[in-house]
Amino acid sequence: MTGPTGMVVFKNNRTNCPHCGAMSEILPGRYEMNGDQMNVELDSSISPAALSALRELIEKLQRSEITPQEAVLQASGINPSLGRLVERFLTMGIPTLALLISLISLHIQREDSKASGEFYRQAIELLERQIETTGSISKQIERSSRVKPKGDRPAKAKADKKPVTVKSPSKRRQEVSKERRRKLIEARKDFPRGR
Repeated sequence: MTGPTGMVVFKNNRTNCPHCGAMSEILPGRYEMNGDQMNVELDSSISPAALSALRELIEKLQRSEITPQEAVLQASGINPSLGRLVERFLTMGIPTLALLISLISLHIQREDSKASGEFYRQAIELLERQIETTGSISKQIERSSRVKPKGDRPAKAKADKKPVTVKSPSKRRQEVSKERRRKLIEARKDFPRGR
């Protein structure tokens, strides 16, 4: 890549998600960057008709006309990779589904080549807002799933206990030693050494 322009082609790539850390698959296709404009061409194995059907399916899901499980099954019927994609987006929440719809619409509109420059500008602004929303929601989910430190919680009330008393050291050892010395002295008196 040279200057502000570059192109990358992805096929069969897996990487860690920047938000949750789980393994994720990068959609096969060509990603071009020209200055501050990004062009994405998905793999040709997914037709524009399949993308239109997927968009309609996700819109039905958002209107609660179908269940998430039905959406995954129907998306798998359209294309198996789309079924996996919908399943992943369902785990991330509704805002990411809205982002997926926007991406699909943008791609279909781009393929149609009848869109005006104003549409592209509005679509990119919408995508940027949704990406920010998705990022903030995923950070909130990440924060809420963390274990809270113990310092946040109030201390538990302690049961009524007697204060600990300090005891003086045991005198038993001293008494035993004193008794031994006394017996030894008596024994020496009875049996003097060398006298």
